[in-house]
This record gives sequence, structure tokens and C-alpha cells, in this order.
Amino acid sequence: MAKPADDPEIQAARVRAARRIRQRLADRIDRTGITITRLSERSGVAKSTIYRLLQDEKNDARMNTLAALAWVLLIDVRDLLDPLPDEDSSGE
Repeated sequence: MAKPADDPEIQAARVRAARRIRQRLADRIDRTGITITRLSERSGVAKSTIYRLLQDEKNDARMNTLAALAWVLLIDVRDLLDPLPDEDSSGE
């Protein structure tokens, strides 16, 4: 029996979530002009973690990490996870 994490639907959902996080973080960093170094210092999140979130399609971001970054970027953590405009209502 396959583990839930091995389920293709779960894997696809994780990739979509990572894409949302990556795109929203990059957009907000660009809009605010904050450097990764400064974001790291203010949020307490390691620079390597921020870079991983911005580059890795299979990242598993922890909610406390996302919350710390969102706080510094002055957005609600839910904004990082909301569907992107190009995702249809089925989440594909």
C-alpha cells in the first residue's frame, strides 16, 4: 500500500502549493525591494531556506516559516497559498 505522500494527486497538490509560494514570495520581494539578507534578518528565516522556497519545486514550507516571511512582507500568510490566477477552479 502506497503512503499518502506517494499519491500522485498529493504530489501534484504539493507542487502547485510550492509554485504558489514561490511566485507570491518572489512578487512581494520584488514589490518591496527587500533583499534576501534583510528578509532573513527581519524574519529569522535562514537565507538558504528563503532561496530554497524561491527555487525548489518540491519544497515543504513550514507554516511558521511562511508566517514569519509574510509578517515581514506585510501580507497575510493565506495570500501565499491562495490559488494563482491561472489555476482553474479544479486546482489544475
